[in-house]
Amino acid sequence: MNRHTDSTTTRVVTFKTTRDPLGEVTWAATCVSGEEEECGASTPETGSDEEANDWMAEHSAATGHRRFRRVHRDYATVEPQFSCARS
Repeated sequence: MNRHTDSTTTRVVTFKTTRDPLGEVTWAATCVSGEEEECGASTPETGSDEEANDWMAEHSAATGHRRFRRVHRDYATVEPQFSCARS
């Protein structure tokens, strides 16, 4: 009687996420200070975190508001990273 053993190859796929250099990066900030209701003043989306930070500082100096929600947006790519394991 002949016994035949098959080898098996398992492919493991992990993914690597990186910032897409072709995509725009933007920042924005919204003032969420307020007792009963949030202020709601906000920046337009800008291509610079410095512009959003400057706006928050100016708004804070003018109003005394100290709490903001910041949003950072960018584009990403996901690339598979293959590896094989034999058993």
